[in-house]
Amino acid sequence: MSNSAKKQVQTVSQAMQAVDAKKGVKPEPTLADALNKKPTRPATIARGKDTGAKGKLMFDAVPTGFQCARQLDLCISAYFDLLDDVDHVDGHELISVQDISDKADLIGHGYGQDGLEILKHYKLQIEGKKDWKYRQGTVKIGTFG
Repeated sequence: MSNSAKKQVQTVSQAMQAVDAKKGVKPEPTLADALNKKPTRPATIARGKDTGAKGKLMFDAVPTGFQCARQLDLCISAYFDLLDDVDHVDGHELISVQDISDKADLIGHGYGQDGLEILKHYKLQIEGKKDWKYRQGTVKIGTFG
């Protein structure tokens, strides 16, 4: 029997998936996909030199291409480094501002202020209550808790 004469059996769900694939429709994510998805680190653009925040903070809304001071960029990177170190289910998590400051080690990078002072300085911008520089307007990039 030739290959063209063989009968091919396909289920309804397989047929629907094949049609969706031809149309370019992506399948809906499952609950398991959502639970296993790690938050992606945004690509920020550090600006400035060398291209009363207390409690906890999460940078859960930083858009890709966001421009910020180098010190704040180091704090955002420290947050994502710490996020990789903890078990989390929902993607983002409130992390101690002191831990972010320690991980960013701004003094070690040659800055006169530590992460606590930098995060306190940018608190209103982080919360979306004050405009950012670089013509970005008001953009909320994080939440204090």
